[in-house]
Amino acid sequence: MQAETGCEKGGNAKKSLVDQLKHIQQEPLSRNALISKDSCAVSTGDCPQCRGEGIVQGRRGIYASAELCVCVQNCRLCLGKNMDVSGGVARACKSPSPLKRSNLYNRACIPARYTGARLEKFSNNSGNCMEIARNVTAWVDKLTRSTDLHRQKGFILSGPVGCGKTWLLAAVAKRLASHGISIRFVDFFQLISEIKSALMTREAITSDFLRVFLEVDVLAIDELGKGRRTDFEQTVLDQLVMGRYNQEKIIIASTNCRIGRLYRKDADYFGEAPRSEGARFDVTDVPLFQAVGERIYSRLEETTEFLAMKGSDMRSDGRSS
Repeated sequence: MQAETGCEKGGNAKKSLVDQLKHIQQEPLSRNALISKDSCAVSTGDCPQCRGEGIVQGRRGIYASAELCVCVQNCRLCLGKNMDVSGGVARACKSPSPLKRSNLYNRACIPARYTGARLEKFSNNSGNCMEIARNVTAWVDKLTRSTDLHRQKGFILSGPVGCGKTWLLAAVAKRLASHGISIRFVDFFQLISEIKSALMTREAITSDFLRVFLEVDVLAIDELGKGRRTDFEQTVLDQLVMGRYNQEKIIIASTNCRIGRLYRKDADYFGEAPRSEGARFDVTDVPLFQAVGERIYSRLEETTEFLAMKGSDMRSDGRSS
């Protein structure tokens, strides 16, 4: 008997998939009986749980998570494969597929606290926060329409504690993942702690350890500039920024540091009253170029747009979740 070639095996596998999808299961659905046997809930948006998204968002441990909706798992037309068969050809019901989107969402490592974050739900009406939110939304819309993610500028949100910077960053991460763009959300201070823990069993930072942060389409760094600004922290930050700079990949970030090269301690930068002599200054009084160093700041200045937020603390009135 003549052995099958690789191409023949691939063709048979494809034919088998199409044959499977042609058969509509007759057994009653165990869940979500509202789904019609003659329509695809992902295509029509009829599913009351995911409204056509194909995934249901929640939280798992310390991170926000996503899983396939039961309308995809129990679909009578595709048997959970998110494929539509027409004329003997199988095509995706929705692109990017719910499976890809849920995987990207789960790999983004978005903090569980921001499970409900949506750009359209941002609610800080103080200062210029709503204007910044609109600018960020416009940036996301432009990026998701782009056919080339290289050489696209990112952004850095600066502003006082609690004005919604991290909330917006998480909402952006979720929106990008839903459009099939890989993103990793990382708190810089937490990253440093993890690397230090890893170094207890290693002699140096391996390229594999930072690879995930260098290879994703977009890297979201929360609390940029936070820390003691040690040589070790600067080395890690330099590897992240320079590695992505050389690959022309996007960085978005939030920071409590002041943006700009001109700096005065008594400047009314965030809409605050000038502080008197002897007053305690927090991290917002540190300029970003000082916190990250001239070399890194220069690269960020070239590849990101600086957006300064001026507003009140969302956490003080329960709007941060």
